[in-house]
Amino acid sequence: MERIDESYFENALMVLQRELLKSGITMVNDIMTQYPRIFKIYKRLQEEGKLKIRMACGGLGKSKELEKFLELEDGMKIKKAPVNIF
Repeated sequence: MERIDESYFENALMVLQRELLKSGITMVNDIMTQYPRIFKIYKRLQEEGKLKIRMACGGLGKSKELEKFLELEDGMKIKKAPVNIF
């Protein structure tokens, strides 16, 4: 995941979002949100009003990614729950 450029991921997400909305899909589950960097992109896009689809997201099982997801770098604490939805 460290190799994916954030601007590339964001652009790809915006293209995908347009296609999903054209097809009437308004909510998806993305396991990539187990990576704090990706979760923060989704959160930022949602706060900026750019994320028009709903995202079900969360860490996978017991992993180092889940621990990072629960304790994000900016001090935001996420409760240990199976799903967060924006």
